[in-house]
Amino acid sequence: MMDMREFQEKLEQLMELAAKQEKNLNNEQILEIFGLLSPQQLQSLYEYLRIQGIRIQGADLAPMDIGKALDPQEEQEEEKKPVILEAEDEQCLKEYEEMLRQFPSEKEGEREALLLQAVTDVAGVQERLAQLYLKEILQYARKLWRQGIYIGDLIQEGNMSLLLALAEEIPEEGKADWMEERLLAGMESWVKEQTEQKYRDESMVEKVRKLEAAIRELSDDEEQKFSVEELAIILDMDEEEIRDVEFYRFISKTLGKELFSSVQITGEGFDQQWAQQSVKLLCHQGRKVFYGNNLFAKGACIAGKDRLEDKKLKGYRYLSDSLVTADVGMDMRVMGSPAYYPLIEGGSNWYECSASCELILDNTEELVFTISTFENPEKRRVGMMLPGIPPRPNKTTRLSLELQYVSQKECRVTVKDLGFGEMFPSSGKVWTETVEW
Repeated sequence: MMDMREFQEKLEQLMELAAKQEKNLNNEQILEIFGLLSPQQLQSLYEYLRIQGIRIQGADLAPMDIGKALDPQEEQEEEKKPVILEAEDEQCLKEYEEMLRQFPSEKEGEREALLLQAVTDVAGVQERLAQLYLKEILQYARKLWRQGIYIGDLIQEGNMSLLLALAEEIPEEGKADWMEERLLAGMESWVKEQTEQKYRDESMVEKVRKLEAAIRELSDDEEQKFSVEELAIILDMDEEEIRDVEFYRFISKTLGKELFSSVQITGEGFDQQWAQQSVKLLCHQGRKVFYGNNLFAKGACIAGKDRLEDKKLKGYRYLSDSLVTADVGMDMRVMGSPAYYPLIEGGSNWYECSASCELILDNTEELVFTISTFENPEKRRVGMMLPGIPPRPNKTTRLSLELQYVSQKECRVTVKDLGFGEMFPSSGKVWTETVEW
């Protein structure tokens, strides 16, 4: 089994040959350079070559329906055929098309005028340009879509290409056409990158399967550990490649392709020299990965210094889709003096936000929360009635209060009647509300 360096060298050799033959290759030439590959690997390779604009000739490709040679007329007819998307991708595209219909209609000459203003960074220009070019981005996304690629990611790549193009020097003439070329080029480049990565992933999966099969065979399906050196000899692979495959397998089993805010790697066992393909899986979809042998110690020192000395981050809050934006508290008497009692502070992840306390009612049958948000720092009051609360003398009703966020905006408030000792036993009543502050 060839490693990735060997694959890259063979691919470069194949691309040079295709360039000499006016982007034409036949099946025999491909197999001569690459040798025997699995059907899945062949399919990925042919798909990659097709995306590069290389025409593949050879009757052997017909059964796989991926490398069939087309004459120019057939190729034009093929392009006219509607692209059949996966259900998830079709739904995503429909949502974007519905969004597009809600935008204001384009006026004559509006794009050219906005592209001219984009140089001066006038407020709202980029947002309007994104609306105007969404139609082209959706058309390109449908045209460039391939199986295994989520069309939503492809559309976002088109939007990113738009922003990157606006940061470049826009030509005086033909601004609109130039922008469309930049969008298409950016999206095509991303699709090519994803296709090549797909081949790498399949190659690594094949290596992982080979490694696992060898371990099962050697250990007779029992839990037995083999050193990297032993596996390298058994599988006739480099030790660095074995480490890369083992780490790739570990990442697949623990992280998969899920999203995480960050990943920290620490310890002497990791080395970027051998972690070639495994690191690419680790950084899947822009996951932030931090590496260092004393990573946590450094972080603690920096945080401590800022808190005690620099205080550069004081007053800053870092926002994301998972952070609670509201400060929640109550005005009450604490140790006999009126005070604001904080319950939940904004800026924390919603799934970590909870609070509880016990309190005694003072001439009221209502709980009043004091709320302020990042957007509206002015404090406002939100009441919660307690219908059916047992009638008792003042200050003889003790309550348990619990707050638990169930999403970024929704907070569940639970109040329980605790009574007041043996004099006024608990009624067992519980009040629950889910609120958006």
